[in-house]
Amino acid sequence: MNDGASARPDSETVRGRGNSPLAQQRFRSFDGGVSAAGHLQRPDRHRFWTPGSGWEPSIARGSGLSYAAASFRERGLSIEHRAFNRILGFSSTERIVEVEAGIELSALHDFLSARGAYLPVQPGHGRITVGGCVAADVHGKNQARDGTFINQVVRLTLFHPEQGLIEVDPDKEPTLFRLTCGGYGLTGHILRVRLQASPIPADAIELHAIPIDNVASG
Repeated sequence: MNDGASARPDSETVRGRGNSPLAQQRFRSFDGGVSAAGHLQRPDRHRFWTPGSGWEPSIARGSGLSYAAASFRERGLSIEHRAFNRILGFSSTERIVEVEAGIELSALHDFLSARGAYLPVQPGHGRITVGGCVAADVHGKNQARDGTFINQVVRLTLFHPEQGLIEVDPDKEPTLFRLTCGGYGLTGHILRVRLQASPIPADAIELHAIPIDNVASG
């Protein structure tokens, strides 16, 4: 859903839906292997997410850090979520945190670690948005043990241009929930995510250094 490519402005900015800027962009994937010309809109008001007529097909976009064209297409409209990056709530007893989808992992990590908690499943780049993590159902280096990002998602809020806000509970809407996690935004724009954090196991790590002559001998 939320992450796709770096973008560079090509021409003057005009106004799109909700009077937010709509600019022509040259998008590129994280490694520069894929590019396309399209339009980028950066809304910063919640009233932007209002159902009804006037919506054209769009692609949700986060930080633009995917190796694929996950958040753009040729002559398409990408809507960036990074202005919606608040922490909405945190339960210290249950370690459940609710955030807007545009928050970056590094900011969420700082918030949780100060409270003795963390997300066991995280990719390797701190600027990836939570919405992008859900949309791609990302994983870290510990996938064999802890699975993918969906394992720590408790609840989602989607926006659909015709139906408005949709609360997605994995127990009540299991099909929609699973289609959204890893669905790259095809079920709607992910606006809010509730996550189950875990307690930090310890405040220190033990490191053992084993010197070797070269890689072959190791």
